[in-house]
Amino acid sequence: MLDVEEEEKPQGTQKIMWDPGFNGIPQDDPDLIAYIREFLLEPPAGHYNLDEPYLTDFSEFGQSIKVDQILHKMSGGFFLEAGAANGEAYSNTLFAERERGWRGVLVEPDPYIYQQMRTKGRNAYTINTCLALKPTPHMSYFQRDVLDEGRLTDTETELQLQCLPLYSILLALNVTTVDYLSLDLVGYELQVLQTIPWDKMRAMVISVDFYHNNLYQSYQTIENYMVAQGYVALNSDSDFLFAHPQLMIETINNIITGRRH
Repeated sequence: MLDVEEEEKPQGTQKIMWDPGFNGIPQDDPDLIAYIREFLLEPPAGHYNLDEPYLTDFSEFGQSIKVDQILHKMSGGFFLEAGAANGEAYSNTLFAERERGWRGVLVEPDPYIYQQMRTKGRNAYTINTCLALKPTPHMSYFQRDVLDEGRLTDTETELQLQCLPLYSILLALNVTTVDYLSLDLVGYELQVLQTIPWDKMRAMVISVDFYHNNLYQSYQTIENYMVAQGYVALNSDSDFLFAHPQLMIETINNIITGRRH
């Protein structure tokens, strides 16, 4: 039996229990998936406690509405939002959850901000972890800047976090199709995208935060990678957006069918 480490979270939240023996193992390992499901994922609360409940679109640049349009106001979808912050301010998924009846999972690495998220009563699973930058679990140091914005760092800090592969989290929820994948990872989006086994899962629409990837070279690198996976880059004045080719085919077919009628 491997030793289990307990990391104290801020007062008011549960302890993170982590078995260090999982670090470095394949992201689809059955024991890893079972562990995430049993010990790390927290279930939906389902009773909202929002600061601004009168809003419908909480996203910073209208990403929620743009994705809603791309998916033809789809109801009952599934999202994964990474870098979900407190689950309300600038949320890219709260609109779909409240207005379209979606379910999903919110990923937030900062334990203090995660505590705030749990008070919002989101109707989604939550997990206090960073997304792994390689296709195996690993530890990483975490640093907050003067704006209280956190990021992974190679420099040793007081806070060390357990990072889990995105695919592992989805497998723990028995999900292999994500209708909307929202990534706001302070510049680490490409590394996370490169961990995904695209032959085993798909995301219909992906948004990548542009604030920390606003250099043309950075965008081109991300776009080239996603296009190589078969995705279509969409014009957007907000985040970088990519659509699964199947979605584009369905959109074209709907347009053709609409013209016939």
